[in-house]
Amino acid sequence: MKKRLILLTAALLVLCLSACTADLSFHIPESSLASSFPPSTVPTPSSALSLSIHEVMSSNHATIADEAGCFPDWLELCNTGRGETLLAGCSLRCGGDTWPLPPVTLEAGEYMVIFCDGKNEGFHSSFSISADGEELTLLDPERNRLDSFPATPAEEDRSLGRDETGTVVSLPFATPGYANTEEGYAALQQARTQKQDELLIHEVSPTEDWVELLNPTDRTLRLAD
Repeated sequence: MKKRLILLTAALLVLCLSACTADLSFHIPESSLASSFPPSTVPTPSSALSLSIHEVMSSNHATIADEAGCFPDWLELCNTGRGETLLAGCSLRCGGDTWPLPPVTLEAGEYMVIFCDGKNEGFHSSFSISADGEELTLLDPERNRLDSFPATPAEEDRSLGRDETGTVVSLPFATPGYANTEEGYAALQQARTQKQDELLIHEVSPTEDWVELLNPTDRTLRLAD
């Protein structure tokens, strides 16, 4: 009788221990399976960078001038992610030339225009883009491809850009620094007209020696100034 009681007690103890262990296993938080390091110390893979070659103009005659008043080729990058992206270490490749991007930070949804004239300084790349079309490749710090832009011939002052689906199309109007939409173009025009005390180079003849200036304000501007 004592042996049966001992065996029965032992069996009940085993069942209780098994039940407790099973119950505990369902309450292990998933976070305990992750690294114990704080999130800020966990490196983000370069492939997670959300950068895109958003717009390209390889035959710029009168669309947008650089700080010297020249009209070089240009391209536009866009941070398509939800957070800021540091461009340090990333680069652009055109033909056999690879140019490191300026070490600046792009906020989410922000655009950056790069002039492609071979100057290799500031926001001027070390290469220019052939109007006949050259493939452009955006590389991360490990030289992995983040994005590419097809080699497509372009007409004068017509840009190629990504539409809302990401497809490269010929845009009806260039929008350097803005979204490739009608709203983006309207915002660009508004920004241009809001520049007070500044004359705009409005048109340049590609065949004759003349330029057209535009006073975007409602006031008289003295050219002598």
